[in-house]
Amino acid sequence: MLYPGDAPVGLQALGRLAGWHHESPFRVGVNAEWGSWFAYRAVVLVDTDLPATVPMSGESPCAGCADQTCVTACPAGALDECEFSLQKCIAYRRRPESRCRITCVARTSCPVRPEHRYDDAQIAHSYSRSLAMIEALY
Repeated sequence: MLYPGDAPVGLQALGRLAGWHHESPFRVGVNAEWGSWFAYRAVVLVDTDLPATVPMSGESPCAGCADQTCVTACPAGALDECEFSLQKCIAYRRRPESRCRITCVARTSCPVRPEHRYDDAQIAHSYSRSLAMIEALY
């Protein structure tokens, strides 16, 4: 099964269910070890016993973030209503002058573990792929 395919698998949902991350205001997983700088790339189904990973403990790093830098940094205002607005995010990303065409300003503004931030080329690659899918769908 290849992404996006006929039966897409919600990798973020599976990671959250496994206890590997908390949800962030900008809807990318976040954890205390890596911040938001990790990704789920594949699901492998096996018919064998594998040792379970231990779910992370503790609350979300976002719970202790008084400044909520990501919320105020989002140029689309997609986080303004204390609920992520996919419509605002997509509308802003599609604008030719958007600062979020090949990045997410909210994500790059997050103060949790910035030392793990992807380099600019990796961010541009990932976000240009998602923008191409947005353009194809809208």
